[in-house]
Amino acid sequence: MEHTSVEDLMRAGRLEEAFARAMAGEAGPIEAIRAAMDLRELVWAKRYAEALRFLEMERRTLEPYLDVDRLGAGLEAFRAGGSVEAYLDDPLLGGEAWVLEGLRRVEAGDLAGARAAFEQAVALDPRHYRAVTNLANTYLEAGEVEEAIRLYRKAIKLNEAYPEAHESLAAAYRKQGKLHESVTHFKRAQRLRLRPRQGPRTGKEPARPGLFGGRWWVWIILIVAAYLLLNR
Repeated sequence: MEHTSVEDLMRAGRLEEAFARAMAGEAGPIEAIRAAMDLRELVWAKRYAEALRFLEMERRTLEPYLDVDRLGAGLEAFRAGGSVEAYLDDPLLGGEAWVLEGLRRVEAGDLAGARAAFEQAVALDPRHYRAVTNLANTYLEAGEVEEAIRLYRKAIKLNEAYPEAHESLAAAYRKQGKLHESVTHFKRAQRLRLRPRQGPRTGKEPARPGLFGGRWWVWIILIVAAYLLLNR
């Protein structure tokens, strides 16, 4: 079997594998891999402006291995709400491109198409917690609560500090009548929202609104009302 170099793994977007092999002593651009992983974290968090600044800061580190100009163009397209079609197969940006495509399909009322897009995002980028959360949202919208809960819990395992996953899990538990679990995750989400988000080597950014149009506040009202009724 042909041996894949650390550099080739990095170019293919297999950053964890590339990093592990470089840390184990195999020849490879470990600083460039770290920078690519940091950049990807900012993309996962939908912090495109910060990702662009970080990309320029790390240009010299990344340029020998990645097409920095193409990455910058993709991030600009994401930030501006432009077409993502050119980036759907990109090793580093493809997962995010499919998430954005899925959200557009949600807005168009195409739930099946949105689910397919989010599934593609997860296939390309299994650790993309926003992709997993959005995929779970399609199941919750379709009334498939158990599968939604499984996926929300997976998203939380990938990023325990992602408040939207906790909010959505709270909504799913409320649908099952599990008010204690619902309130627990709702409170966890609220505590997380009070904490400024931190990016890798890039400072802080305030929390962003929830997914699917920020409808989390509707669930908050319902959860709190149910909780108060049970504890009168």
